[in-house]
Formats: sequence, C-alpha cells, structure tokens
Amino acid sequence: MGIRLCPSTAYHPRTDGQSEIVNKAIEQYLRHFIGYQQDDWEPLLATAEFAYNNSEHRSIGMLPFKANYGFDPTFGDVPNPDQCLPMVEARMKNLTETQDELKASLEAAQEYMKKQFDRKVRRTPEWKAGDAVWLDSRHISTTRPSAKLAHRWLGPFSVSSKVSLSVYKLTLPTSMRGVHPVFHVSKLRKHKTDTIPGRNADGPGLVVIEGDKEWEVEQILDCGKRGKRREYLIGWKGYGPEENSWEPEDHLAHSRELLGNFNTKFPTAAARHRRSRRFK
Repeated sequence: MGIRLCPSTAYHPRTDGQSEIVNKAIEQYLRHFIGYQQDDWEPLLATAEFAYNNSEHRSIGMLPFKANYGFDPTFGDVPNPDQCLPMVEARMKNLTETQDELKASLEAAQEYMKKQFDRKVRRTPEWKAGDAVWLDSRHISTTRPSAKLAHRWLGPFSVSSKVSLSVYKLTLPTSMRGVHPVFHVSKLRKHKTDTIPGRNADGPGLVVIEGDKEWEVEQILDCGKRGKRREYLIGWKGYGPEENSWEPEDHLAHSRELLGNFNTKFPTAAARHRRSRRFK
C-alpha cells in the first residue's frame, strides 16, 4: 500500500506536522460551537470538516475540495437531472490542469518554508563517541516536588554512538535505567571544561575510612520508606544528581552528623511519602 514508517525521537515529534495543523484547525472550529459540557462535538465534525475543505489554503492556492474533485462546491441549487455532464476529455483536462496548478503551488510553498526555516535554524552540533554532553531534564520524571525548581541539565554523560545526523545515544547510569538513552540534539548541550585558570572541579569523593575506601556523602536530600525500612536519598560528592541513590540508614554509619542534621530539619520526611521508583 506504499506505507512507510517514519519514527521520531521522544518529545521532538516533527514527522507529521500537516496532520497536526489539520487537527488544530478542526479543534478551533469546534471550540466556537460546542456547549459548556463539551459533549456535543461529534455531530459537528462533518460540518467542521466541510468548512475546512471549503476554505482556501495558501500552500495549494485553492480549496481542498477543488484539489480533490476538480471543481468548487455549489450551494443552494438542486442539480438538474437533464443537464448534460461534461465530456470525459474535458473532465480529464480540467483535472490535469488542477494537478499541475497544485504541484506548482506546493513547490512554491515548500521553497518559502525552507527559506524561512533556514533563516533561523542553527547548525546541527556534531559529537563523537566518548564526548561529554549535558541532557535536558525536561520530560524526565524525578522524585523532586517541583520540576521548575529542579536542575535544568543533567550529567554530563558520555556519548555512546551516533544514531543519525541529529540523534545520539548516551551512556546513562543505572539510576536512569528507565529512561530511553536515545535523544535528539535539541535535548543535548556540549559539556565545556572549566574556563577559570587554576580552578579544578571537585572529582569523585572517594575517601579512606578505617582502611576501607568509601564514597563521600555530600548531602542527604530526602527520606522515605520501603516497607518498614527507612531509606535516604544521597547526593554523592563529585557526582551530579543523576547519580543520587537511595541508601538504607545502616549504610550511613560514617555520616551521622549529616543524618542528624537532616532528621532535625525534616522530622516528618519519612512519613511524607513512600519510596518512588522514578528517577531521583
């Protein structure tokens, strides 16, 4: 049947814009005529569809009705059954002329849209495997109450591979195993090294305690319960929020001061919610 699949990346659906425009126009028509309860829209669909097809479209320079049937719709007059129909040759000529006009109008519209798009579009960034990039945190669910006040960018993450010209696969930590690792370039940003001379960013907080190496706790972010066990959301020194992890209380034996300060400041944190399975 000539059907071809054209998948898009998450939250970047730019593969079927024409259908979205049609849906938007139909919704606009219905919005003006439906009742307050909004349960009477179905009988209006046919009228809305006809109104849409009976309005001139700039991209084709004519009514969609004429583009489909070769003539404009008529109103009011009842067709005369004795009226002679046009000859087949004249009908075919009319359809051919309409198709040629449609083709020219569509090519002109496409050229205009390309010109307008090229004026604003930025050059697509290119990365190779191993490069570090930041990931847009929008549309990624976390346990933080307000997305607007959460970290805007997550990472940096390493580029695993280039899927296409504008799509990349990232190497995500295990804490984000529920997130699909393939993203459009509009969701990524280049990670730049520190531009201040002589300043070194903090590395991973690996410390030696009683002869054993442990990761250093930077802060305790939240508290919850899994069953009857109390767990704490830990922010590790030298790591971004994507590496935050839930740890049981007995794993924090060397962070008693931080633990005491958190429990004093947020005494009802554990009762506020149970452990969520969403990304931290």
